[in-house]
Amino acid sequence: MSTLVSTSRIAVVGLGQLGASLAMRFSAMGCINIFGVARRVEVIQALVDADHLDGGGTDPKEIIPVVDICFICLPLTQTIEFIKTNLDHFRAGSIVTDVGSVKGSIVDEVRQLLWDKGVYFIGSHPMVGTEKTGYENANADLYKDSICFITPTEDDEPDAINILATFWSEIGATVMELDAERHDLAVANSSHVLHLLSANIVRAVNNGDMDAHAMACAGGFRDTTRIASSDPNMWTEITKHNKSAILNSLSVVEDEIQSCRKLIEADDWDGLNEYLKQAKDQRDAWLDEFGCKRGYK
Repeated sequence: MSTLVSTSRIAVVGLGQLGASLAMRFSAMGCINIFGVARRVEVIQALVDADHLDGGGTDPKEIIPVVDICFICLPLTQTIEFIKTNLDHFRAGSIVTDVGSVKGSIVDEVRQLLWDKGVYFIGSHPMVGTEKTGYENANADLYKDSICFITPTEDDEPDAINILATFWSEIGATVMELDAERHDLAVANSSHVLHLLSANIVRAVNNGDMDAHAMACAGGFRDTTRIASSDPNMWTEITKHNKSAILNSLSVVEDEIQSCRKLIEADDWDGLNEYLKQAKDQRDAWLDEFGCKRGYK
């Protein structure tokens, strides 16, 4: 049975973990043509040799004019720069999307520029990826059972929105539409601030009696701080692009820390018990409703 993926010509720009995983999934689904764009020829060749790409190159103008949809899997600033640099090469009528975890800055910077060229830009954010990077850590099932946000504006064409949503659905994601501002606030609270807190915990543990602290670290430290091993450059850039929302989220966390501190200072152990119980109940409810569907339990 033919699908939108199997009848489309697709370009993936950026062949790290996210981009290479997309290419693997699209090729496994029988995409009529899947092309890659990357800075390193050897990465493209490795994916061609493994039958995950039909071809590719380092020069975007040889590829993006002939595809129906272009998935840009680059860091946030590079995505904006790539689109602006190659503005004249995207095919009129085609769709361009990205996978960045901040949407407001990208939508503001490039949507209208592409629209003026007759190209549809709709932001995407699949909630996938690990602290590992590079095409060596890609896999075709990365997007299976994931949540993918798309962030259309009120002026975007319904047909283009539906096409993009169908692409994500066909590769196994559950698609949710949010406007860019609401999206950026949501991920600041649920994802971005967690990376900063993970770094805070690592730095705090490595303060003072480091030998004793290191020996005392076990599974709780490992699980809580896993994402502190993520790429610092990437997370500095994400924080820069989502500064306002992240500062708001940090204020909320600071308020929670102060509430907890006051309970301890006051020897209010019943209050602390209730505080911890509420947190446990809230996490358990999330895990039952959403986490199980995404393989977290």
